[in-house]
Amino acid sequence: KEGGPSSSLNGSGGLSFAPGGFVALWSLSARTLSSAFVTRETVQDLSYHPVDRSLVTVGNESAISAWRAADVHGGRTSRAWIASLSGYSVSVDPEDGLMAIGGTGHAIDIFRYVGNRALSLNFH
Repeated sequence: KEGGPSSSLNGSGGLSFAPGGFVALWSLSARTLSSAFVTRETVQDLSYHPVDRSLVTVGNESAISAWRAADVHGGRTSRAWIASLSGYSVSVDPEDGLMAIGGTGHAIDIFRYVGNRALSLNFH
């Protein structure tokens, strides 16, 4: 499991969280929380990667992260740096799994999978 922020019960019986981000996944049909996890970065976008069966997140750190969709509590499975200082959007092609990541600055990164950047497009 990855180190970093963790959750704990506070004195009032509720959860308290260390600074960072938090992702909650809901079952809309059952109207219940199916799982939740704390992240080191503040997550700004999340996509499902059908080829890897993972959740892909970008946030206020210059990184893209992958999480096992079946067991998000198992921790981050991989992480890679992106050209932008902060990632605002991640899109995944459902056919081949190519990912496009955009954020601050003038670059869009294209990844084959997290950890394998195919190219960076720079716009000036």
